Amino acid sequence: MTLESNVLEKKGSDCYKQYTSLIYDCIELNSSSDEEGVQFAENSSVRLHDGDQVTLHDVITNLALQIDEDAVSKFNIDRINIWDGALRGFKRKTYKPENRMSVMFTDSDGNSEGAVDRGGPTREFLTLLMQTLHNSKIYEGSEDWKNLTCDSQALRDDDYFLAGRIIAISLVHGGPSPNFFSRTLYDSLAYDPQQVTPSVKDICDCDIAEIILEMENVSTLEGLKDVAAKHCNLLHVAGCYRYLQNLQDRDVLVQDFMKWYVCGRTRNSLERLKEGLKTLGVLDAIVAHPVLFANSFCWREEVLTSEQFSELFKISFSTAGSNKRREEQRIVGYWRDYLQDVEDADSSVSLRQILAFITGADKEPPLGFQPQPSVEFLHENNEGYISNFPQANTCCNILKLPILKSFDEFKKQMDFAILNSPGFGHP
Repeated sequence: MTLESNVLEKKGSDCYKQYTSLIYDCIELNSSSDEEGVQFAENSSVRLHDGDQVTLHDVITNLALQIDEDAVSKFNIDRINIWDGALRGFKRKTYKPENRMSVMFTDSDGNSEGAVDRGGPTREFLTLLMQTLHNSKIYEGSEDWKNLTCDSQALRDDDYFLAGRIIAISLVHGGPSPNFFSRTLYDSLAYDPQQVTPSVKDICDCDIAEIILEMENVSTLEGLKDVAAKHCNLLHVAGCYRYLQNLQDRDVLVQDFMKWYVCGRTRNSLERLKEGLKTLGVLDAIVAHPVLFANSFCWREEVLTSEQFSELFKISFSTAGSNKRREEQRIVGYWRDYLQDVEDADSSVSLRQILAFITGADKEPPLGFQPQPSVEFLHENNEGYISNFPQANTCCNILKLPILKSFDEFKKQMDFAILNSPGFGHP
């Protein structure tokens, strides 16, 4: 069944029209290239022909219309081996990408950490899974500039397809984006791979980099012929060994060799990754909106500040003028000072750790947080008990702050709870 018919069947013609108007509307994106690849737009929206704007959030929100909240695919995950649990879940015969995900983590003793997943455990699982992909053998390169490998075992196991499917599922189900693709790899997905021009930055094999440097540094035709003869076996495999007529052939030879090493050698890996990304229509959306998705796939520095952090949360105060309200206003002051200390590195935790403790994700996913994160307060309960530690509900994105007498005690208990919570926090 096609993506369009899935949406039409599940959500009706109105939703389908809304989806197609965003994804397949006539939109022209003029892209230019520098030596590192496509020059991406800094803004997070593009303008349509009728003057309206569509954002990445709009596109992913419409893709998420396919999710069937009444059908559930279950995942039983051990944090020590995220990948193993993911494989079991994704390869289960009854698994369907459009089913709502329900994740149950087990602790070191095999006990369940929670019975119901209303979003938090899924976000945490997808965040951990994206980190696992980042460090997997199917990618190579620096931390923020990854290209595909050519791994025969991974091809036999179809790991590239699974990686593409996981990325697509993460985006549509409210999880994080990769943020580690090289521009060369992203361009190969979003545009015609034949038009992609790799750079030396894409070469992580030192021996290959030395060969390229050796060819680039020759200054005579005879020297170029000698270098080509020296590496003729590898150049033959790459399909770029040829008769060299002049020194200008050097640049063509270098580009052809780099293109083979980065793109040609990994063509099968790329095709399987693209097949996986077709899940839930994500690859079609990337091709339709390449500028919008670029910053979600490629790395860019995102510094989370205490002010930005505070703006993510709404404060749920008690009735104005009440004793509880006065205590809560004091604690909010502690909370904001605590965030400032964390930003200033005067704490044992980071802002991303705090966000993960509350939501299950260490940064805001492209689909955003649903519901909006909020702050509540832990007053004395009916039995007279007062909690000294913060509590987090990652399913509802709620942080409950303790009512403590001093800022120093507040900071101490916040640090302890966040650093000692299982995973990113309790669902």
